Amino acid sequence: MLAFLSTMLALLNAFYASYHLQKQTLITNTLETNRVYANKLSNTVSVFIQNTHQQLTFSAGLLVNHLANPAFLAQEASRLRKQISSFDSVLVVDHTGKILATSPQFTRFLYTTLQSSGAQEALQKRRPLVSQPYRADTGRLVIMISVPMINKAGQYLGYVGGTIYLEEQNTLNRILGEHFYRDGSYLYVVDHQGNIIYHQHRKRVGDNVAHNPLVAKLMQGQQGAELVINTLGQSMLAGFAIVPETGWGIVSQRPMSEALAPLDDLMLSLMIHTLPLLLLSLLSLWWLSRAIARPLSKLAHIAKELDRHEHRHDFQRIGSWYFEARQLKQSLEEGFTAVHRTLRHLKRDAITDPLTGLVNRRGLDVILEDYLQHETDFCVLAVDIDHFKRVNDEFGHQVGDEVLSLLAQVMRSVVREQDIVCRNGGEEFVILLPECPIHTAYEVAERLREKMARMPNPCQRPVTLSLGVAHYPRDGSTITQVFEQADVALYQAKRNGRNQTVIASHLTEKQPA
Repeated sequence: MLAFLSTMLALLNAFYASYHLQKQTLITNTLETNRVYANKLSNTVSVFIQNTHQQLTFSAGLLVNHLANPAFLAQEASRLRKQISSFDSVLVVDHTGKILATSPQFTRFLYTTLQSSGAQEALQKRRPLVSQPYRADTGRLVIMISVPMINKAGQYLGYVGGTIYLEEQNTLNRILGEHFYRDGSYLYVVDHQGNIIYHQHRKRVGDNVAHNPLVAKLMQGQQGAELVINTLGQSMLAGFAIVPETGWGIVSQRPMSEALAPLDDLMLSLMIHTLPLLLLSLLSLWWLSRAIARPLSKLAHIAKELDRHEHRHDFQRIGSWYFEARQLKQSLEEGFTAVHRTLRHLKRDAITDPLTGLVNRRGLDVILEDYLQHETDFCVLAVDIDHFKRVNDEFGHQVGDEVLSLLAQVMRSVVREQDIVCRNGGEEFVILLPECPIHTAYEVAERLREKMARMPNPCQRPVTLSLGVAHYPRDGSTITQVFEQADVALYQAKRNGRNQTVIASHLTEKQPA
């Protein structure tokens, strides 16, 4: 019974641990995905607003000299609406708020004075503007993007503006349209007052959701990703970002139940595949338990008459039950082999760097622990990209990420199959060379350095490396000391002018006695 309970407890603990590990990984990845998507969409909307302002500014420059020509005004309004396809309607308004031209032509509105909040806001502020959502004179819920018309003398003559119908299909609606990831994710957009200006359910457009905690953060200018409860009481994994030009908040979110649905299927599959082996293990356990019980029964019988000399020979023969105990242990170990193998597969993503595909710091610690357990000697190559901050500053983080990925490919190409390539963080990398002499490790480091310097890269200029080499246990009695020695050698390579490899033991030899 003790062995049976131990087996079941260990199995349940393994399932529990793997479930929560994968659950946290899925939540983290979903939050990051939605955060990145919201930021990307924010940038796209910003570019859209900038482009429409540029088009309107160009048109305003043409119109200031033809405000007395109705035909030209109507022609330019029509050209502006049809050419860029960003607006549902275009209107030219003088400094009193009177409509001089529209496209499409709304004859009944010509030469009337606009009283809508968007029109009044444009007249008052007299600068490039994206209005807050408002009900136009036509009854539609709209926003207006406008620029002032100012002549060379600096006189304000009115404005030219384009309206976008929030409740109908148009360019902005297509930009915000269906979520790119078809996995239950969806998005919505609110203005700085918490009014919904885009939602997959158009009936929600115009609703005020300022009471939503996430929307409240957007109204305060915050952005990021977090687990929230929406207005319907659902748990959502949301990423959110601000559109700087308008103050709009974009929220990309996915129901937690949808995000975790694959995990339920995975755990069910794991249980199904484990069950036959588990049943086989339990049958073996029952048989071995009976095999152990029989010699124990004999021991109990002999214990009653220990004073009788004739039982001594029988007692000595019962010592073989230790072998039965070892067999039981082996059976249990075989029973858990499949579970452990599956756990390693499930945990693989947790020890892998998502950008480069290399082993991350957590995985490195696991490997080093295995080296210690098996008393494996190894060399450490500490690798650092020279002046990597300049790459990020000059070319942007996307190019920097491409350089990191390129370095990962180059490192894989110069090492053996049993060697470990790890991203330690940022632009710092580590290579472990098990059972490798220091001079061979130095050759590997030099081959990596030279190949990387020659390799074409996104910067269009050579990317060089500085490397430090140390050996365990020659350069330190502990792994921490060896890594420190490799770092010391790396920093010495940088002080020596970068683009070179330094061996830690050479630094020690050069120190005075």
